[in-house]
Order: sequence, then structure tokens, then C-alpha cells
Amino acid sequence: MSPALIQPVAKLGAVINDGLASFGSTMRFTLRAYAYGFVGLVRPRVYDRRELLRQIEVMGGRSLPLILFVAFLIGAGVMAQTVPDFQRRGTPEVAPGVLAIMITRFIAPVITALLFAGRIGASLAAEVGAMKLGEELDALQAMGARPIAFVAAPRVMAVGIALAGLTLVFEVVALLGGFLMGVASFGISAEVFAESVRYFIVPYDVAFAVAKAFCYAIGIAAVALHRGFQVEGGSAELGRATMGAVVACQAVIIAIDLFCAMVNNVLQAWQLVPTAPV
Repeated sequence: MSPALIQPVAKLGAVINDGLASFGSTMRFTLRAYAYGFVGLVRPRVYDRRELLRQIEVMGGRSLPLILFVAFLIGAGVMAQTVPDFQRRGTPEVAPGVLAIMITRFIAPVITALLFAGRIGASLAAEVGAMKLGEELDALQAMGARPIAFVAAPRVMAVGIALAGLTLVFEVVALLGGFLMGVASFGISAEVFAESVRYFIVPYDVAFAVAKAFCYAIGIAAVALHRGFQVEGGSAELGRATMGAVVACQAVIIAIDLFCAMVNNVLQAWQLVPTAPV
């Protein structure tokens, strides 16, 4: 075979090999971090539980104002764009139920995760990367502490708890925004709104959205923290790692959402989970 044909194949093989190696390294890092995270909940010596609480407060507090603002606007915007179409078809009472489905099953978990990744994912990668460049991680290891347990474990646990809570907040605020838009602009009564929402979704939909949020959190924490732990060189490399972490987190979120949607469809097809009346 001529070198002109071998070279592209060799480059493709190298890219695939590097990708698989990076994926394997990230998965090992993630499993270790979550193992220490869960063990630390019952064994205080693994990491400081006060750090876990502090991280939850910081992550949730940083993201909450943006989540509230975006959720309200999205809820009102979706309602404003769907009600006129249903009014022309003579079924305006269907709009709140459609809003509830869209918010609960897709918009709330995905948009919350994307906003969270843009703020917290970048922050985690930059914070841990700065610790790596400042040799703080090496100092922890020299003192006999495990950097993954001391630094990564409380953060991966905090990401899951904070993102799940923010997802629930997004759902409530988005529905509130849709309700106010429906009442103020289209004359939809509170009784009609509540009945339509109750008819189109069930508590399982909310629980599944929270479960998806935990799955997104695993991806965000794994990518952002692993990028931070892998930083080498100087400040320029730290900047590239931070930006790369945000892009990778957003891609992982979309991929996880597709996987979760397919799993949910299979569960519904096999009638293993409750479904709404319509």
C-alpha cells in the first residue's frame, strides 16, 4: 500500500487512540472521585464535609439568579408562542399542558445544565487547574492526603446536589412565568392552567428530570475536574483547559440527554413507568 494511503489511516488511528485513552482516563478519574465522595459521607476523614456544604452553597448561589431569570423568560416565551396556535385551533386549554411537558422533560434539565456548565464547569476547571499549577495538589500528596479525595470528591458531590436543586427551581419558575403570561395576555384561568398541567404530566416526569440532572452532573464534574487535574505548563494552558472544559461539558450534556430520552422511551414502551392520561 502506498504511503499516500497509509498516512491518513495512521492519523485517523492516532486520533481514535487518543480519544479512547482520554475517555478511559476520564472514566477512571470519575469513578475514583465518586467513590471517595460517597465514602466521605459516612467517613469524615476522607474529606471535610463542611467543604461539601460550602461548594453546594457556592455553586447554587452563583447560578441561582441566572437560572431564575432565564427560567421565567423561557416559560413566558414558550407560552406566548404556543397559545395563539392553539387558540386558532380552538383548544387554548391544551397550551399549559404542552408547556409543562416541554419544560419538565427537556427544557428545564437541559438549559439548567448548559447554564450551570458555562459558569460552574469553567470555574471548576480553572480553580483546580490553578491549584495544579501552584503545586498545591502536589503539596497535598506530599502530606499524605489524596488530592482526588480532598479536592475532587466534595466538588463532584456538590455538582450533583446543586444541579438537581436548580433543575427543580427552573421547572417551578418557568411554569410560573408561563402561568402569568397565560393569565395576563390570553385570559387563561388558574383552574384551566392547573388542570391542563395535571392532565399532561405525572410526578414521574419531574423525578426523571431530576435523574437526568444527576447524569448531567456526572458529566460536568468529570470533564471539568479532570481537565483541571491534567493542566500542565502555564497560564495559557490553563485558559485552553478552561474553555475546552466548557465546550466538552456542553457536548456531553446533549449526548447524555439523547441517551436518557431513548431510555425513557423504552421504559414507556414496555409500560415500566407511569404515563400521563394523554
